[in-house]
Amino acid sequence: MGATAIGLQIIKDIEPYKAVAGDIALKGKRPVIASRQAHKEFLKRNRYVEVGNEPVRSKNPDYGPEVSGREIKNVVDQLRSRH
Repeated sequence: MGATAIGLQIIKDIEPYKAVAGDIALKGKRPVIASRQAHKEFLKRNRYVEVGNEPVRSKNPDYGPEVSGREIKNVVDQLRSRH
């Protein structure tokens, strides 16, 4: 095993960028974000969720347990008999 360095790691702040989405604090205008903290506040304030570069995969909706046609017919018949 090699030697392990222990100490602080300093990471510089992000470069300023213009947001691609509007900011509610600026009435929909796109702000210039100049720090990580400003980026986090921008996301939180606007209820945005940061996603990565990974493709978004859609999930098949879960409709619960499968119901047979007979069960559906029985429920419809019961509802009709109430009137």
